[in-house]
Amino acid sequence: MLVVAGWTEHENPRDLIGRTDEAHMQATIHPMYGWGEDKRTYRLYFGASPDDTVDGMFSFVPARPAAGSASGFARPSIYFDGLINPDTRMQARVSDVGIDKLPQLWRAVADAVTAEGLVLATGLELP
Repeated sequence: MLVVAGWTEHENPRDLIGRTDEAHMQATIHPMYGWGEDKRTYRLYFGASPDDTVDGMFSFVPARPAAGSASGFARPSIYFDGLINPDTRMQARVSDVGIDKLPQLWRAVADAVTAEGLVLATGLELP
């Protein structure tokens, strides 16, 4: 879940030097600029962290601690009538949710993830 804490606009990979790590540059930014599209401005979003929250919310991904785990895990089942349906794999759409309701929805998603025995990962180390 991405909780946006800020962003920077860029028109060239050089604009992001020092703003994101090398793995992100190599895996995402450089290939994106290799598409050969017309010159345009892009936006790189930065997620909120547990140390720097937005109204108590922070970005996370569902995870299972690696110690002793031999396999992955099923996608958490999260359902909120009219907003999130676990049977829909692509959730990108616009919902009319008041900004005052977002912390409540964030907490409900976080609770649903942890109720399935998962953790809210906020940093993942590359092998």
